Amino acid sequence: YIQVIPSKSCRNTSTDKILVLANTMYKKLDKLIRIENRKLIIESKLKLSYYIHITKSSTEFYFIVPSVFLNQFKVKLSEIWKNVEINKVNSLPIDINSCTKYQLQYKLNDVLSLNIDKKSNSLLNANLSVLEILQDQESVGLFYNFMPMSQKEQNYFKISSQETLNNFKKGMNLKKNKNIVDLGVITLKFLIDFINGLLNAFLSTSKTANDTFISIEKPTSTSTTRKCKNDIIKTQALIIAKSNNKDRENQLCTATYNTFSSVNGDNELEIVEVKKDIDIEKQDIKVKSNYTSTIEAGKF
Repeated sequence: YIQVIPSKSCRNTSTDKILVLANTMYKKLDKLIRIENRKLIIESKLKLSYYIHITKSSTEFYFIVPSVFLNQFKVKLSEIWKNVEINKVNSLPIDINSCTKYQLQYKLNDVLSLNIDKKSNSLLNANLSVLEILQDQESVGLFYNFMPMSQKEQNYFKISSQETLNNFKKGMNLKKNKNIVDLGVITLKFLIDFINGLLNAFLSTSKTANDTFISIEKPTSTSTTRKCKNDIIKTQALIIAKSNNKDRENQLCTATYNTFSSVNGDNELEIVEVKKDIDIEKQDIKVKSNYTSTIEAGKF
């Protein structure tokens, strides 16, 4: 556990390099299990976690880093954020399992990106706006868990993304959890496309008819286009809140979630309450995983 105390000269333009380093921690299964001196050695899968702790009086930043990578991360953090102070600590300043918890997950297919501007601190500024409603003895936290991906897994994600992007350009619904209204819209669109196809077939000799039924592709954002070219890392995210009142905890989580609208783009995030306990030291904390680009994750 390390605490990072920022200086006024910190810039976030290269933060994604921290996640590129995190991806190098990936180990194949045959490297995790081996025999040495007739003993079976089973290593844990590695991960990087990042936690922002917000109270009325202060905001603090923490990382959970594998011991074998500690020096590499300290060097990288000092390189990216000039003049930061890095201190080893015993734990995070709160027990996450004593709080109300919500997981953040993509609303649409993972191929689509949030809106990313590396020169802007819009998300952090928005997150910190929750300070305006925090009361004494209350806190809000943002916990991000980054799980390294192999190059093979990243490449598969990028190759398989092309069909999804084509469907997005055609205006197809890419929501992960479709309700009855969404299904109705999909059915209606299918009928319209079917009717257009029939009319175009019957009136193919008419230039006017052909001009009438030309479909217009929906463009993808620069962020989505870049996502398919950048490194990809699995990200799990939690919003937590602690108060003497359970309703206040839910209100604080909702208010914090609303600040993520500042990065809405082709994709956006939604929340689902998590009622089970979380082991923050495990590689997989058993909540929804999102396939984010390292630039998206750097924005967090």
